[in-house]
Amino acid sequence: MSLVVWRKKKSVLLTDTASSLLIGGAVVLALDLGRRIFRRSQLFVPERNPVISWNPEDYGIPRERTEVLSFETDDGELLYGWYCRAEHPIASALYCHGNTGNLTNTAHIMPYLLDAGINMLLFDYRGFGGSEGEKWRLIPLEQIDDIRNAISFFEAQPQVDPERIGLWGTSFGGANAPYAAAVDSRVKAVVGQVGFGDGDFEPAFGLFGGHDSMLNSIELCFPDGTRVVPRNKDLILGVPKGTLYHQIAGGGGGYGDPRERDRKKVAEEVRNGVISPQAARDVYGYDGSDK
Repeated sequence: MSLVVWRKKKSVLLTDTASSLLIGGAVVLALDLGRRIFRRSQLFVPERNPVISWNPEDYGIPRERTEVLSFETDDGELLYGWYCRAEHPIASALYCHGNTGNLTNTAHIMPYLLDAGINMLLFDYRGFGGSEGEKWRLIPLEQIDDIRNAISFFEAQPQVDPERIGLWGTSFGGANAPYAAAVDSRVKAVVGQVGFGDGDFEPAFGLFGGHDSMLNSIELCFPDGTRVVPRNKDLILGVPKGTLYHQIAGGGGGYGDPRERDRKKVAEEVRNGVISPQAARDVYGYDGSDK
């Protein structure tokens, strides 16, 4: 008499497969969580504290030619800033900082610009540095609003020629500055320092109601018809006068629900062609009403 033993190998295989899937899924989730923590802690850091202090003199800026101030935005936020006056001004510029730190991160460069005859207004976006606003809320179009409100304040100052105002942006500000110039004709010149190219690595992700974005794109159209599409962090030299700058920003990738954005702001941007009517409906929940 023989004994035959049937083993349920299929069940064992299914159990092994399920375990592998669970382990693999946990690893993927852990890696994604780590990526998000890294990006939040290292790439988007709206610092409330100064590099050294809130005293302009500690950065080599003459105190007698600096006014520490706050100005109000259209939606009631108070933004903190330093208005630095050149002794013999030839033009004026606003400094647009990046998505980390605050206005003090590059304050040590201001003495050189003042010596060159450039009046400077340094200010913190809402949620950064000494400005009001929710710290972890990042909606790029709100930062564009902050820049445009800063221009309104700046052009009213006695030493500032409204026809000679420029923007200087670095890092994320290097993307904000040209965008603001494209929608605000008061800006006569733009400097973008180590700004974003077309976001060719991956689109920005959203948190706390913010939508994931699409990849951005930038195109330079030279007067002779040549078209240049910069890649991420490309340095483009010899850009001739009269070059047209085209930027498509996918939006999203922010902190907070875009449907909470002020209806009047969305309506204005639809009228100005900054946001398409379809994107206004799909992303901002805008139904055509200003209320």
